[in-house]
Amino acid sequence: MAMDFETVRFLRFVFAVVGFFVGGAAGLKYFGTIGVLIGGVIGAIVGWNTPDLFKGRTQK
Repeated sequence: MAMDFETVRFLRFVFAVVGFFVGGAAGLKYFGTIGVLIGGVIGAIVGWNTPDLFKGRTQK
């Protein structure tokens, strides 16, 4: 799958935002208010790296 730089940058942003909200919701359910921040940050990091899995750049 060929993607240019702009597409990858857009996907990184979208997946990071979605990951932040999903992680924050999971953190709220299990750990309360501080869990929202921790889960959100972890979700954003995972979401930021998700386009690399699609592009196959994780081994480089």
